[in-house]
Amino acid sequence: MLMPASVEETLQTIANMSTEELIEAGKEAQQMGRFEEGVFLAQEALKREPENSDVLTLLGTLAYRAGRKEEAIKVLAHAVELNPGSPDLLYNLGVVLADQDHAEWAKSCFESVLKIDPMFRGANLQLGRYRIERYEVGEAMEHYRRELEINPGQPQTHFELSQILKHFSRFEEADRHLHMALEREPELAQNAAYHGEHPAELAVADEPQNFLIVSYPKCGTHLISDVAQGITGNPFYWPNEESSNLVTEKLLTEMPDGAFPIGHWYPTESLVAALKERNYRVIIQYRDPRDQLVSFYYHYMDEKATKENYIGNIVRLLPKEQALTLLLAGFNGADDAHTSGSTAIMDNWIQQWIESGVPYQIVTFEQMVEHKAESIDRISRFIGYPMDAARRDAIVEKTAFNKPSATMAANKLPSSFKRKGKSGDWVNHLLPEHKTLFKLLAGQLLVRLGYEKGYVW
Repeated sequence: MLMPASVEETLQTIANMSTEELIEAGKEAQQMGRFEEGVFLAQEALKREPENSDVLTLLGTLAYRAGRKEEAIKVLAHAVELNPGSPDLLYNLGVVLADQDHAEWAKSCFESVLKIDPMFRGANLQLGRYRIERYEVGEAMEHYRRELEINPGQPQTHFELSQILKHFSRFEEADRHLHMALEREPELAQNAAYHGEHPAELAVADEPQNFLIVSYPKCGTHLISDVAQGITGNPFYWPNEESSNLVTEKLLTEMPDGAFPIGHWYPTESLVAALKERNYRVIIQYRDPRDQLVSFYYHYMDEKATKENYIGNIVRLLPKEQALTLLLAGFNGADDAHTSGSTAIMDNWIQQWIESGVPYQIVTFEQMVEHKAESIDRISRFIGYPMDAARRDAIVEKTAFNKPSATMAANKLPSSFKRKGKSGDWVNHLLPEHKTLFKLLAGQLLVRLGYEKGYVW
């Protein structure tokens, strides 16, 4: 490890180091994540021994981690020329080539690896990815299975194989491989961002915060609005004239004093910049996509027929089973533009908010219904409003499903706008073919959101 010093002292220290010492220092820099420093040290070692395979390997790896992809390819290719019988060098070169879309060259490297060492770990996984990208499913599956024979505990292989099997409706096999992957590496579910508060240290605020509520359509927007009004004592602001997709910073500048904004909006660049500038937090609400789909169907059925309501007009013309399939799978509109299915749109909406960079809290509809008191406590802590048991219990009672909604009354919506106010009702509406389509299109989304642990449900 290089100690802080003047440039002259640092250069002199490096000049006095042996090649072996430079290699070790480069490896230490790599472990510490200081990749540019490691590249410099490896380059110095290479000046002394231009054909040292260890130095070339280290430099290629460090250059790749530092984002110097083409330099990494050049260095590792030279290392392979010097030592063509090294499976490690060939594999490392193949990984970099695959990342840079040199697919055929990468494939050749991985095949060469297996000719030298048929039991080399990782090469079959790479070739499986190559095959699946070209829809060569049979060959891909064989490579994945071969990889598991060599390295049966490799979670990434199990995970990727589960995704392939799922797409061919082999759900029980897919489920088994998914569970084996997540038992070894739970992070593969990629679901940590879909729960709790982020950053975690903002879970409790000492004083009232600026906040925005975004709720995906038909996911309990009026309920969470009523709860937030009870917590803060402030009114909501839901400008219906604003497009649900294209709201800008005008939302905040035109909002009445003391109100909090709530809606179905996407995190547009303008809105996110304004939220960050004003130190806003966002509460994100969604629900089980299966229940959302059913609720959406009934919402369209209840709406009045208008020329603008293109989707609703189609839904009302179809039998319920076909309408649910249409909403789930998506369709081409009158202008032949494709409208994505409900789960794809929801997934994109959630992902955009999570990646917006605005501090956020996830509160699901199910949490609001089944654990309302705890949800009220979480929300109040996140937005910095003190809450005692008596006030919390009063909010729970006032926002019960059988009580009038303050938000619906303000928006002049009939009480029939509420449907059932419970979770899990999808089981009474989705047929086996809907469940199969759901697993194909959104099986992994259900796992990420925490509504299922696999594909057998």
